[in-house]
Amino acid sequence: QADLFEIAHLYLPGSQTADLPTEQYTLGVVSGHDFFVLKGVLDTIATRLGLREPLSYRSIGTADAQRARGLDPNRMVEVHAAGEWLGYLAVIDAALGKELKLPGETSVAELSIPGLLRHATLVPTQKSISPFPSIQRDLNLIVAETIRWADLESAVRAAVGGELAGVTYRETYRDPAKDGPDRKRILLSVSLQKPDATLTGGEADALVASILDGCERAVGAKLLA
Repeated sequence: QADLFEIAHLYLPGSQTADLPTEQYTLGVVSGHDFFVLKGVLDTIATRLGLREPLSYRSIGTADAQRARGLDPNRMVEVHAAGEWLGYLAVIDAALGKELKLPGETSVAELSIPGLLRHATLVPTQKSISPFPSIQRDLNLIVAETIRWADLESAVRAAVGGELAGVTYRETYRDPAKDGPDRKRILLSVSLQKPDATLTGGEADALVASILDGCERAVGAKLLA
């Protein structure tokens, strides 16, 4: 839920003191809810604009985060689309929130509108629906604690291509005694389907093998034995 939004021009300082500021058309959003609620708002905006890839969120370096006055450095991330920086998502620092007499936790975000539009599909195109059945497979992958779902999802999509009908996050589980420290398990489901024929079990196995190989190369994921 977004309680307040504004679309306006921002004037960003140049890299050199003598440089003229850069004018950027920007979407600003404020929510009286927590970080993850506003993240859901941004993801919904991306879906409605038809972004070709989901938004990704990356941690901001400690030094950069600490220079962002008024924002909680421990709850602040960069927002990217297909590797391009779009803006940030953060929670207002408790001290500033008290000074402004905010009623509770407040989350804020700013996104570059030109950046969003570069990745948007503003005129939806019709896609044919395959009349052939899909095959579902569940994969339980062990990854480093630092790996995010967006990273793993991107690796799955890159490994399969057009025969991937969908990929769904299920749950995250941690078992340091069996998997080691700083490791976690991510359970996901993939839906595999051909547009012009019935996918055989052997073909599905080959696609799953490609997914496992791609995830291992991209993020070091291992299939839980």
